[in-house]
Amino acid sequence: MKVQTYMALHDTTELNSLLERQAPFYSQHFKIIEPHQPLPKNCQPLSQRLNKPHYTEALVTFSKSYQQQQQESIDFSALHSMWGQWFFGFLLPPLLEYALKSQASVLHAAMNLKNWHWTYHQTGRVECFYLVLREDQIQRPTELPITLLERLLVKLINPIVKQLSTLSPGSEKLFYSHVAYCFYWYLSEMPLAQEFKFNLLTQLFSKDTLLLAKDATLPHPLCRKIRLKNSEYPRIMCCLRHKLPNTPMCNICPLNKNKHKVCKTMM
Repeated sequence: MKVQTYMALHDTTELNSLLERQAPFYSQHFKIIEPHQPLPKNCQPLSQRLNKPHYTEALVTFSKSYQQQQQESIDFSALHSMWGQWFFGFLLPPLLEYALKSQASVLHAAMNLKNWHWTYHQTGRVECFYLVLREDQIQRPTELPITLLERLLVKLINPIVKQLSTLSPGSEKLFYSHVAYCFYWYLSEMPLAQEFKFNLLTQLFSKDTLLLAKDATLPHPLCRKIRLKNSEYPRIMCCLRHKLPNTPMCNICPLNKNKHKVCKTMM
């Protein structure tokens, strides 16, 4: 399988410009900065955002965007699920763009939780991620996109999923289903060679173990989280969004019995 190569960029301005050209919408919600650059006043590190007091406060604010009346009841599992979808929805597409453009320095910076900061939207969801690119992470050897993505799953996504499942009533399966669908949807939309795309999706969703495991077996967290043979209804697990007030069931929901005879529960 031939992989297209790209020149590695080391300047944050160039890296941000690359994302703006490739994915202008996501470039509004994802910035790469240098250590000396100031962060917005309301921007805080990931470790602080994902602790119980800050997370709980964000979810209280987030719930109000679904409540037309103050006393309207909220399904908390669905609420946490939707917050997680916003979170991964802004986090992962830019990283996929950089991985597929062979920008190893960005992916290695992303693997360090200390490099992440973000701001909140007024509704309590994530508004913009800020990734600090440090000097010791700039010179990195070129790696295959699948290798970069697997490292990302182990070093960044896995600890975040574990923390979210600790803070919320949602399970790790719930949050990994969001990660899986975001990977699947965005990669399916990218203008990639069909053979390359097929092999990448197969490795991400059909393999029991990670390729990067040389001396040990590491279970693949995205294995069988997507129906690759059903591109119209690929999700296996329901995201619960329809349990929130005034929010319809999504078109690809596996709970729609008219389209799927069998579905798995998420909790």
